[in-house]
Amino acid sequence: MAEMTIKELMRGVIDLYHVGSYDLAYGLLTREGSHFPDNSTRIFYWRLCLAAKAGRYPLAISILKDALDTGIWYPAAQLQDDEDLRPLQDNPEFVNLVNLCKQRHAEAQANARPSLVTVQPEHLPAGIETKIPLFIALHGDYNNANQTIPYWKTLSEMGHLLAIPQSTQVGTAEGYIWDDFMLSEQEIIHHYKTLRKQYPIDPKRTLIGGFSLGGTLAIWLTLTRAIPAIGFIVIGPYLPKKFSWLPLIESCQDKKVRGYIIIGKQDTDCYQGAVTMANQLKAHDVPCELEIHPKLGHDFPPDFDQILSKAVRFLLAD
Repeated sequence: MAEMTIKELMRGVIDLYHVGSYDLAYGLLTREGSHFPDNSTRIFYWRLCLAAKAGRYPLAISILKDALDTGIWYPAAQLQDDEDLRPLQDNPEFVNLVNLCKQRHAEAQANARPSLVTVQPEHLPAGIETKIPLFIALHGDYNNANQTIPYWKTLSEMGHLLAIPQSTQVGTAEGYIWDDFMLSEQEIIHHYKTLRKQYPIDPKRTLIGGFSLGGTLAIWLTLTRAIPAIGFIVIGPYLPKKFSWLPLIESCQDKKVRGYIIIGKQDTDCYQGAVTMANQLKAHDVPCELEIHPKLGHDFPPDFDQILSKAVRFLLAD
């Protein structure tokens, strides 16, 4: 079991959770989770929820204490609204820990600063006049730039400069969110201008992509032309019905942008919005590929490297 990947571990835990085997899921996660220190924030939280679902309330509170002792905390709203943690809401110890999380959150937000991770192409052009393609990849909510690198790193092997901005909107101790689109837009525009000064960027081969709300933001930045990207690649974008994208699509139909949307049929919160977005883009003569994975939930597909290569070729096609 030590050889399993973090994705395999999480899928195994989810499968056990869905059949009500909370103790087995907790045991699996506790036994194997130590192999993935970079995912400790998520692992602590899932162990907390599984212990609560199993009715092991003192253990759940102990797990949250341990997380806080190691510097990990969670948004108070998340702890208060999660159905798995409902039995703990009136527990005085749990309430005190939630208040401590509020304090940690406020401190982290006060100290947050914009940051950008870049992965250079494996072979930079020899002459300064030679332009290089740029790909801006946006992390999902409650994620960060370093955790995002492995999903998109193959782009550097394809000759692209990979740039991964990290939001200043703090979600968890190690995760950031994009909820304020206006602030997010300002930060990413600043990063883009900095990249243009540091590298010979080819504006005709500038692309943007993202996962979950990062994918939503990638679509927004492309259609509003806040970033002069010629296309986007998004995985599981969150596109609720309450927001109409038609005005942006209509205003963008003559700008020759393209889109590539990857969605799981099991992604209950995002599937219909992704299908609607693809149909609206096509209806307004904006080239868009919709790739549906029947067994995929809210996640990257397992063969994402191959899909990414295909998607880039589609977006850069003449």
